[in-house]
Amino acid sequence: PGTLLNARRLLKPLIRFRRLFIRCIQLAIFLFAGLSAFLLRFDFGLPKGYRPHLLVGLCAWALVKSLVFHFAGLDRGWWRYASLPDLIRLAVANLVASAIACTGLLFFAPNGFPRSIYVLDFLLCLLLTGGVRIAVRIVFEFSRAQNDVAGKRTLIYGAGDAGITLLREIYQNPA
Repeated sequence: PGTLLNARRLLKPLIRFRRLFIRCIQLAIFLFAGLSAFLLRFDFGLPKGYRPHLLVGLCAWALVKSLVFHFAGLDRGWWRYASLPDLIRLAVANLVASAIACTGLLFFAPNGFPRSIYVLDFLLCLLLTGGVRIAVRIVFEFSRAQNDVAGKRTLIYGAGDAGITLLREIYQNPA
């Protein structure tokens, strides 16, 4: 509990710049996914002839994906409340951004741009953007559960979907 409080104190100034922080993390993910796609395609050794392709691809993916994620509203909200509808929006935004970027790369990239990189980039970007959100939610759920160990025990009896909703509300608002 003491280390969690210290971590929260350190993260408090970031809340003010949360949207900028989220955009920077997403941009880093886009660049990492593109670079990883190239490295996977070429068995972790990028030939010199493909460095211009990498540069053009990274610029296209960073620009297009940042814009699509912004217009899809994926730079807003709290990742600690990520849910299935958020992940579906994330998958659709990744698909749209990858399709737009790939279309642009087909016309404007240097000749010989490897086609397999389009699929690798999409899959890696989807995995990383979704994985980060789920990891943040798990960390917050785990830290909240650790803080509420001494709480009052409660029994929810036979309410179906309403019981699940009540349980979620109790987890999110222990008071």
